[in-house]
Amino acid sequence: MAIERIISSLKTPPFSAIFLISSFQNPTIGPRAIGCCPAGDPTGKPYFPGQGCCCGELYDESTSFCCELSCKVFESTLKGWTQCNAVEVDYTDHTESYSDYDFTTEPWQPTTVQTTMDPNTNSCRRKMWLPHQMEAACTDFSNHGSQCTFQCPSPYKIKIPDNPNYRCENGDWVGDAPECCMRDGCPANMKMDFIFVIDSSSSIKDKNFNYVREYIIGLIKSLPIGENKTRVGVITFNEYPIFRIKPNDYYSKADLLEAVANIPYEGKGTKTARALDFTVENAFLESVGDRPDVPNTVLVLTDGRANDNDQLPESAARLHNHQQTEAVIVVGVGKRIVKEELNIIANGKTNQVFEVSDFRSLTGSYTEGSSVCINQAIDDERAQEGRQRRSTSVEDQLNAIEEKLSVLDEQYNNDEISIAQYASQSRSLQIQKQQLLAQVKEIHIDNKNSKVNCNSSSDSMRFTVQTLCPPRCIDGPAGSKYYSLWEADNALNPY
Repeated sequence: MAIERIISSLKTPPFSAIFLISSFQNPTIGPRAIGCCPAGDPTGKPYFPGQGCCCGELYDESTSFCCELSCKVFESTLKGWTQCNAVEVDYTDHTESYSDYDFTTEPWQPTTVQTTMDPNTNSCRRKMWLPHQMEAACTDFSNHGSQCTFQCPSPYKIKIPDNPNYRCENGDWVGDAPECCMRDGCPANMKMDFIFVIDSSSSIKDKNFNYVREYIIGLIKSLPIGENKTRVGVITFNEYPIFRIKPNDYYSKADLLEAVANIPYEGKGTKTARALDFTVENAFLESVGDRPDVPNTVLVLTDGRANDNDQLPESAARLHNHQQTEAVIVVGVGKRIVKEELNIIANGKTNQVFEVSDFRSLTGSYTEGSSVCINQAIDDERAQEGRQRRSTSVEDQLNAIEEKLSVLDEQYNNDEISIAQYASQSRSLQIQKQQLLAQVKEIHIDNKNSKVNCNSSSDSMRFTVQTLCPPRCIDGPAGSKYYSLWEADNALNPY
């Protein structure tokens, strides 16, 4: 009002213009306005650098944007762009119809929801059905040349189609939209009786047998262990087979992993046929926890020629012909394996035969046969079950030994123990210390950090749980039975 009174008191227009310009240029007033909102309206609001005008509303350009289709301000986020892109453009023809429902299990039903396209831009249809919860984003709405990508909510993954390059060309979408979202690993309620038949002959050696333990533990970690889920049994064999773990021994995964870690390595000889017969006669019984109504999967792991190979065809056939046997997986390790014998054990199903060059390739963890990854797996599972970790960390144990050595030194210096006692106890503690240091020996894996990687995998051809439970379309809202109506946007437009 003060400015208006001064302007009205001046007789000539040039003085008014000069006063206004000098007022806005005065640095004490603040930054210079760059326009009025709405544009050209002398009664509008002035706006300054960093601000924008959206149909008469000011907004902060660093955090928001103006959706010209709706004359509304949205946050500069994927959600904001999606809200803006959901606004329908009001063209006049080329109408498509869709169902009254935006969520359905039958997307092919007669449709009534209206959406339109611009007849002059070779646009593709603007809306389409996608599995519910699957997200999509495009570069340029449904216009010619627009490309779209798809994403599933965690932990699901897209089932990649044959032609994933989904784009709009001359009014038609070409390429394939994903069929569904998939889940890796086995279902949480999967029922299976899984029997491991493991070679423990003298040719394997202690270090390599620890790789075998680590491999078995890695497989079990990915299985849903429980009384009414997956049960696991372990048989070792050399000259004679031994039932180390029965299917009804452990329903706690942590306890089962610890039992596998404690399986002893002993014996000589490789009587593979005898081990297969033992499996049929002793592992498929209700008394040891085998369930007649649940399929059995058997994994046989061996590193060499069977000493009773003449009996192998008959024993393998007996195992495969058992009414509860669903699959027999065969894993051969090393250069001494006989491929013909592996195929016999698998009953000629070569897709169920897996070979690796050495025992380290079973896991790819480069632990040099130590128990580092085994202990980590057990402790992690105990933590998931809300139980105390099986043991203190190696670092804690090393610190405890150093403390005992320090106390021992003090006792000797104070003449509290004899030199013989000091030497004996000190040697014992030093041996324990060296054993612990050997467990955490760091092997070169990555030039940047020489640390054992317990989650690595081998590039060799080997059996994994993903082979047992391949990724598959999931049921439920994120799967292939429920659909939502989706509209093409330009969320991937970089400008």
